[in-house]
Amino acid sequence: MTDREFKVRIDLGRMTLGQMERLESGGAGTLSEALKIYDDLLEIEGVAPEDVHDVIRSWTLVEFREISEAIAAQITTEANPVLSGKN
Repeated sequence: MTDREFKVRIDLGRMTLGQMERLESGGAGTLSEALKIYDDLLEIEGVAPEDVHDVIRSWTLVEFREISEAIAAQITTEANPVLSGKN
């Protein structure tokens, strides 16, 4: 864990299946593709939408991995909700 903490949320209401597929497959081969999706859909607490691009690019590799894991968990939870104890 790093000294900086970011509270992030991805706007799944605007996420396309293609974007979900690229993130699920590790960015479909390029970091640039994953960053573009984050630019478009990521909300960072306390950061203006126009500043998200620069904040994302200031992340260390450790921060990026931790945040990516948290986003993947959010996608999994919301894309496959448990209904009446079943999925």
